[in-house]
Amino acid sequence: MSDSEPGAVDETHAPQSAQAAELPEATESAPAPEIASPSPTTEAEATTEASTAAGVPTAAEATPWPESRDPEESPRAAEHPETAEHPETAEHEVPAHAQDSGEPVEPAAEEPVAPAVGVLSPSEAMAFHRAPWEALAADVEALVERITGNAIAAKEATSRLESLRAGAAALGAAPESLVSALAGAEQFLAEHVAALRAARTAASAAARETKNRIVLESEDIAASDQWRVGSERLPLLLEEWKACARLDRKTDDELWKRFSSARSLFAKRRKAHYNELNAGRTSARSTKEDLVVRAEQLASSTDWAGTAAAYRSLMAEWKAAGRAGREVDDELWARFRAAQDEFFAGRNAALGARESEQTQNMTAKEELLAEAERLVPVSDARSARTALRSIVDRWNAIGPVPAGVRSALEARLTAVENAVRAAGEPATAARNSPARARAEETVAALRASITTLETKGERARASGDTKRATEAAEAAAARREWLAEAERTLAQLS
Repeated sequence: MSDSEPGAVDETHAPQSAQAAELPEATESAPAPEIASPSPTTEAEATTEASTAAGVPTAAEATPWPESRDPEESPRAAEHPETAEHPETAEHEVPAHAQDSGEPVEPAAEEPVAPAVGVLSPSEAMAFHRAPWEALAADVEALVERITGNAIAAKEATSRLESLRAGAAALGAAPESLVSALAGAEQFLAEHVAALRAARTAASAAARETKNRIVLESEDIAASDQWRVGSERLPLLLEEWKACARLDRKTDDELWKRFSSARSLFAKRRKAHYNELNAGRTSARSTKEDLVVRAEQLASSTDWAGTAAAYRSLMAEWKAAGRAGREVDDELWARFRAAQDEFFAGRNAALGARESEQTQNMTAKEELLAEAERLVPVSDARSARTALRSIVDRWNAIGPVPAGVRSALEARLTAVENAVRAAGEPATAARNSPARARAEETVAALRASITTLETKGERARASGDTKRATEAAEAAAARREWLAEAERTLAQLS
């Protein structure tokens, strides 16, 4: 480009940038001057002197770009209107002598060529020099943020850090802040990798302990008969296993094999158990249906003792029959229980009526005792004996009384009899004393025997022993007849 072209800038005044090595050879042939220190003159004065020495218009003399930096308003755009719409291509035009000579042209660098000093302010020129270092510093900061957030793998972060170091070395002497940032990033990455390794080691140890516990617990479940508990617990252990970190392949495979075997063993044993239960349910159902029919037949029986014993036997058979399934068991048990309740409700009603009858008998005998006790003291022995004989006959006609009061009532009647007997004539009493004594002993023995037999009969009926209850009732009835005869004899002797 000749000196006569408008807006031309001597390439010797272009600042040396990070992309200087990629510029065409024409640019490399002119070394960039060093920027002088701002003292004793200002940066603006140094730039003006350098431009004047090279024959380049100063910033004040040249036509400046507006603040908007619109390419169409610049002198360069006026000279080359074909690049006005794409100003970024103006710096990469191929020189005319290279086109004419047919020489191979090296492709231009992708990054823009440094702008001329004459059209930039000193602060803008310094910002252009600092841009590569600031970009590297921003990349380092972004890398540290990604490492902190675990957004990048350690290996990739190490490779990226090495690339940033290489980029800084290619730019030359890096600022102290960038060197410090790179060193800090490297140290932080090392600490981060160490922390990850420690966490991985701790997680592996915890996973090993957890998986060993899961395996042992699953093996205990597999050997037990807790089918419902095991069926609920094993899926939970499986989910816990999935949440654990993986161990080394050999250890993980060995533990998983044991866990899987325990689960399979439990499933096989549980299946066999329920198959066996299902096989016995048909038989149990048939047995229980027969028991229900028999229980329903006994529901209306009035043989209280015998039927109660039969129901106890049916209950034992029910328990021994096994399970027939929940629904079937519930239905059959409801029928069995209803028949049983019907029978025992009838028995309780009958026993209640018997107790009422015995209470009435007790009241009647107490009235007879009151009548007999009014004969004492005896004033007329013959009349007293006649009256007592009538009382005894009515006493024997009354049925049984509650067992708890029977002995007391009998003792009161015996006391009256003894008093009436003692009031007889002394001579007659002396003459008939041996016979009377035997008669008295017989009467007392028969009464005691009747009381004992009645007690045994009630106990036998309560326990369901029908045979013994019947035998006791028959024996008591026979002794009542003997008692009546003995009492008549005693009355004659008295």
